[in-house]
Parts: sequence; structure tokens; C-alpha cells
Amino acid sequence: MVSTTATIKRQWIWIFALLSLLIGSFCINYWGNDFPLWLHPDEIKKVIYISGDKKTDFYHPQLILKLGRLFADIASASSQQDVVQAGRTSTAFLGSFVVLFTFGLARQFLSAPASLLAASLTAASPGIVIHSHYLKEDIALTCFATASLLLAIVTAKESVGDISSKTIDYKIPVLWGLLTGLAIASKYTAFLLFPFYFFLPWLIRKVHRKTFHKKLIISASIAAIIFLLINNHLFADFKTFTSGAEFELNHVLSGHKGIKIYPWHNLIHLTKNLPDSIGPLTLILGLFGMSGEIWRSRRANISRRITFYFTIYFYIILECLPLKPPPGDARYVLPLIPPLTCFAASAVSELSNWLKSRINFSLSIAIALSVATLIPSISRSLELNQYLRDDIRTRIPAEIGTYLKPIWMDGYAGYHFLEDSVQAEILTKSDNKFDTNISLESPQEKICTFITSSFIYERYLRASRFSGQGENVYEMSHFYQRLFDRPFKDLNPNEPSYSFVNPTLRIVNLCQSKTE
Repeated sequence: MVSTTATIKRQWIWIFALLSLLIGSFCINYWGNDFPLWLHPDEIKKVIYISGDKKTDFYHPQLILKLGRLFADIASASSQQDVVQAGRTSTAFLGSFVVLFTFGLARQFLSAPASLLAASLTAASPGIVIHSHYLKEDIALTCFATASLLLAIVTAKESVGDISSKTIDYKIPVLWGLLTGLAIASKYTAFLLFPFYFFLPWLIRKVHRKTFHKKLIISASIAAIIFLLINNHLFADFKTFTSGAEFELNHVLSGHKGIKIYPWHNLIHLTKNLPDSIGPLTLILGLFGMSGEIWRSRRANISRRITFYFTIYFYIILECLPLKPPPGDARYVLPLIPPLTCFAASAVSELSNWLKSRINFSLSIAIALSVATLIPSISRSLELNQYLRDDIRTRIPAEIGTYLKPIWMDGYAGYHFLEDSVQAEILTKSDNKFDTNISLESPQEKICTFITSSFIYERYLRASRFSGQGENVYEMSHFYQRLFDRPFKDLNPNEPSYSFVNPTLRIVNLCQSKTE
């Protein structure tokens, strides 16, 4: 009786801790989401769709547009800024659900304390926190792909052994299908889940193939229905849907504007995007936790093994695809964060057990290890969060009057934060009045100041170092190299930047000779 009471008490403690974590996760995701609309250029199109001013192009499925419209209606949003903030709030909620599903995933093979650590690492990761501030598809994909993986594990565990004669419990496959449907209604990338699920019984020999595939068929059918219900506009304009989906497929396979980064060029997801998104320490611990699966071989827990295969499967595909245009390429690795934090928590748990068996180990040391793992990620997330509102581009109006006119600005340099009267005097990329093929030795059309963002010039300078890029990539790289031979100064070179947060602005003086 005493033991049962103690167990119930511990369960309530973990429930309270998880609820506190979810509330904290939403707060950090929501905090600071009132930054101006134009800081992320992809948001403006979605705001136009949500407002009903334009029909969707189906480059992405419509789930976040429907959620954004729901939250905008609840908030009685009228202006574009109100609409985008309402949409960002829906993404903040989904970011908190990523934390919840991470806890559920970790509980399949870890203890409650270790699962809470995994969920905390996800909540603190810069990738989840920052992308939960944007009206974009990637957090929704991560949320429901993690939930789908969790239900796939539950289904696989119920399909162990020769149980083909047993009656199928339809509740789990239906729920699995619902969550998978929400994943594919978030982003077409989620269709990659189906090949993984299909081959799962061959990867995990304990899983009865026919039983699992029967449940998969039910799940896939439900997922298809959910996808069609959410994207119901495709019935009215099927041609737009097919052309949009085809465009996105070609975009994924051929790269962004000729930029194609392959693994033989650079393992950019492993060496840059994952450390930046999850934190270097968490990534190292996650890789250590995964390496243990290699030694365990077939003795490993089914849940742990499926999570291991899922992480490897998605990483290989993401790294092999050429679509990695900075600064937005970090968002593609978000679905890897929940399983990696589970393995990181597993590594911390195993280290704690090892210490316990060899020294006078106490609970305080386990807590200290967990806190030490969390601190780097949470501090980085808070710092980046601050610069969402203090982005250098929001400060450009105060600087613009000090530069020689006429001025040319690219679309990522803060043009949209200028007053209308100032905008009228400035050339932008859309004006197409700056010919990159003309020599920079003399000012073009009397342009004296060229303002460009690292979000633009770095993508071309980096990609041009690799072979096989589009002709435009090498042309733009050569242009920027010649441009930066002229006198320039950088704004914000030492402040933190990640994804679409806080670029470096480079101010180039074209009216001053190289020798001055």
C-alpha cells in the first residue's frame, strides 16, 4: 500500500513537471513573436493567403494556413501584422506539442526522468524555439512526424510475434493515420514516412510483417483522407495543386536557384545545421547515445531501434538532397531534433548509472549533469530570441540617412522598414536596375551605396566553392567578389545570427575608388 502510494505520488510529480515544461515551452516560443512581418520574407505570402487576398499556390500543403486562419479569427486580426502574429501563435502551440511528443517518444525506451530531460532538451533547442516564432511549415511537420513515429512504435510493439489470428484493435491505427495525415498536410516531406514504415518489419524482424502492414494500410488510408480534407481546395483547382507539388518536388531535387550542396561537397547538416539547431553538446551526446545501438545490435529495445533507424533514414535523405540554401537550410533538420534529444538523454542516463555503480553517486549529480546539458541550448535560444525584435534590419532606418545617394538594397537588407518616402528613393532587386554584368569600376546609373545582406551574398560565395552549381551561382559569386573589392563596412558582424535571424549588412561605397 505504501509502495503504491509512493508510485502514484511520483507519477503526479512527473505529470506536474511535464505540464510546467509545456507551459514554459509555449512561453519561450510565444515571447517576442511581435517582430515585424518582413523579417522573414516567406511569411508575407502566407499572410496574403490567410487573409483571402490570393489563392494558395500549393507549393506546400495547407495545414498551417488553416490553423493560421483559425487563430486569426479567434484574435479578430485585421492588419497583416495582426494576422502574422496570430499565425505565429499557432506555430508556438505546435512547438510545445513537439515537446510533448518527444516526451512520449522517449518514454518508449527511457525512464520518466530521462524522458523529461529529452523533452527539456527539445524545448530548449534553438531550432525549435526560433522556428516556433515563424508562420512556416517546419514546426508543424516536426510535431506531427514525431507523433506519427511514436504511434508507429506503439503499433510495431503490438505486432510482435505471430499474432495474425488476433483481431486488430483499430484505435491505434486510426490515431496513427490521423497524426500521419496531419504530418503530410503540413509539408510534402512527410510522405517520406511511408517507405520507412513499409520496410520496418524487415528492419525489425520481431515485428510480424502481415499484421503490421494491415495496420499500416488502415493508417495510410486515414492519412490520405485527412490530407484531402485539409487540402480540400485541390478539388476546385487540381491543376494548381499538381503544378505546385511538381514545383516543390523539382525544387527539392534540383536545389534553390541553382545552389546544389551534396554530401561530397560538405556534410552541412551534420557539421553546421544540427549543431546550430540542437546545440553542439546535445548533438555529441545524441551521437553517443546512438552509437550504443550499434553495440547492442539485435538485443536492443524495439522502440529504441526504430527511433535509431528513423534518425539514420531521415538524416541520410536530408544530407543527400541538394536543397540547402542558407540561411533557411537549418529548418530542414528540425524533424531530427526529437529523436536526437532522446538519445542524448539516454547517454546522460547511462552516464549517471555508470557513475552510480562506481562512486558515491547522488541524485544531485544527476541533476547537475542534466542542467549542464541544458544550459548551452537554453542560453543560445534566449539570446537569439532577443534578436528577433532587435534584428539589425529594424535598425537600418536610423542608418540610411548617413549613406550617399542613390542607394540600392537587396530584399533582405531592411528595405521594407523604411518610410514610404524613403523607399521611393531607393532601388531594390525588384527594380532590376542594377546590372551585375556591367563593370563596377564606375557607378551604375549613379548608384553610390550598395546595401546587401549576408543572407544573400553568403549563399553564392559559399556555393561557388563547389562544382556542379548553376551558372547563375558562379555569376553572382563573381559579382559579389568584385563588389567587395570596393570600400565597405559591416553592420552587425559580431552579433548572433541563425536561420533568418539577424544577418550582417554590408554597406558598399561605389562612389569611392579602391585606393581612397
